[in-house]
Amino acid sequence: MLFSSCGDRDLSKQVELFTGTEISVPTDMEARISGRDTILSIDPAIRMVVWYDSSECAGCRVRRLDEWNAIINYSRDSVTGFEPVFIFSPSKEGIRGLQAAMKVNDFTYPMYIDDRHLFTKANPGIPADIRFHVFLLDKNNRVTLVGNPLHNESLWSLYKSTIKTLIDNGGVMPDEKRGRM
Repeated sequence: MLFSSCGDRDLSKQVELFTGTEISVPTDMEARISGRDTILSIDPAIRMVVWYDSSECAGCRVRRLDEWNAIINYSRDSVTGFEPVFIFSPSKEGIRGLQAAMKVNDFTYPMYIDDRHLFTKANPGIPADIRFHVFLLDKNNRVTLVGNPLHNESLWSLYKSTIKTLIDNGGVMPDEKRGRM
């Protein structure tokens, strides 16, 4: 019980430190839709970054991207000025698996392939813990909320209310309402 409590306190402290951090999203990463090269600009006011670093099996993650369909549909159908951004930073060994998975899985939403690890280099302060690899950015690229809402309805509700608050306030979070988990 004591270890769990200390672990929760450490995690809360990490979330608190990470919230408000400015994140740089490089614009020269390779962009793909349905496995084909494309040119995209990353410019919505509010973004949910979903980052798969080199420690994860990128091909395995591509095969499971359909899990994000509800959030993608929310961004397309329910709100303007918000979109998820999928970034894959595969290892050298993982790039082939990623490319093969992209050919087989017809994921029609844009994804970015960061095989040069530009995202990683630009953001050395992102914790290694994968629980910090999904986060919401405001229009100033500051982390507003941290955590993966896929299988957590209450966290997804918090994301939606935070997105609404951001939109209602021109893409920034009023200080007294800054969301922290």
